[in-house]
Amino acid sequence: MIPASIHLQLILLEPTSVPMPADIDRHTRYELVLPLDRASRVDLETWSKHQSLCIARRLIPGREVQTGKLGRAADGILRFNCHRHPPKPEANIAPAEEIFAVGEHVPLEDEHGRARLYRVVSLERI
Repeated sequence: MIPASIHLQLILLEPTSVPMPADIDRHTRYELVLPLDRASRVDLETWSKHQSLCIARRLIPGREVQTGKLGRAADGILRFNCHRHPPKPEANIAPAEEIFAVGEHVPLEDEHGRARLYRVVSLERI
């Protein structure tokens, strides 16, 4: 159970409608569990204290959900990996730049290493 004092958000990301190559799954979605500040950016202080609660899930229809943890690189960028072996960052989240508000866009890499834009479609406090 998550303590009430920790304000985590369940963030649902879906691919944008930007034209994509035919071999990319247009139905892959991501769920992120992150603490957000009042400006809808990642709250790094809370994240650093409660990293074990912060996860990423890759959702592909008809396939098993893939879960990954978020880590912070020396350059301050948050990264996660749900499916690569050996691990290679699937997403680079710049905490000072990315805004996690409904309608905002977040860049992620697909399983082929190509950058894709995902749109925040929902936020739910958990």
